[in-house]
Amino acid sequence: STTYGGDLRLLYFIILITHIFLAAIILPFILYTVYRGLTGVVIFSILMRLQRVPHATPVLGLHVRRSLSGVTAMALWFYAIAHLPFASAMVLNNMSSVWLGAIVVAFGWWHTRRILYPRLLAAVLLGFMGVLLLLNPGAANHPIHSAWMPGLLSGFLSAVAYTQVQSL
Repeated sequence: STTYGGDLRLLYFIILITHIFLAAIILPFILYTVYRGLTGVVIFSILMRLQRVPHATPVLGLHVRRSLSGVTAMALWFYAIAHLPFASAMVLNNMSSVWLGAIVVAFGWWHTRRILYPRLLAAVLLGFMGVLLLLNPGAANHPIHSAWMPGLLSGFLSAVAYTQVQSL
């Protein structure tokens, strides 16, 4: 059974994706990324003002870094949605969990010069292989697309943004 909140989130997601497709016809993707960001700033500013939450923060640098990686990831995701089949764009963006695993393995190796999490490394490698199988880049009807790299980078930067949320 679904909840009202889940249905509402799904409706908002469908509206967002529809607007991305429609906006891609007439606007550069970076412009609708800016519009989406400004809409969020306005809505959250109103909510913060209504709840009397101050805008000041002691960790401004962390917010800026997280925002840069998050907004860049979102812009690249919008680009991928506008230029790839929807399923391919979603697969590439939702690789953030695979990228998170890769980041953990890489940082563990960087600090100790050995693989600390061999099972996680195996899961990450399987995740990347699974994505390759889903995208099927060798098929004649599904050639390698120039928007795949922005889609991959979108998932990676989403993972980077997720790692920075814990610090906030």
